[in-house]
Amino acid sequence: LTDQSLTDALAETGCRVESVEVVEPGQVLRARIEGDPARARSALERLQADVFVRASEAPETMLLVADMDSTMITVECIDE
Repeated sequence: LTDQSLTDALAETGCRVESVEVVEPGQVLRARIEGDPARARSALERLQADVFVRASEAPETMLLVADMDSTMITVECIDE
């Protein structure tokens, strides 16, 4: 995942990338996008990346809580 792949994916939606911050090279990008959030999410999901979309005025995300089995990983492994 790169800032260019992000820009390319959004180009067809009419959304515009205002800024991109590389949090973890090749792994995590934080981007400010102008345009329709639903269209942006749809385009970004085609990159086969995890996508989290929130309004720019929302508080900074500090914590993600999720169960692991079949959510964060593809295996039901709690019994293992």
